[in-house]
Amino acid sequence: QPLGWVMVGGLLVSQVLTLFTTPAVYLFFHRLGHRRDDPAPAANAEGPVK
Repeated sequence: QPLGWVMVGGLLVSQVLTLFTTPAVYLFFHRLGHRRDDPAPAANAEGPVK
């Protein structure tokens, strides 16, 4: 019995961690990629050159 509870608890904890960490890691790398694509804010602060 105790080993069964440990196994079920471990499966539940791993499932919950997977459901939270997979989207979090995806969003982290997605935002990191978009941050590299955007130009620096200081470069556009002065406006167009005349």
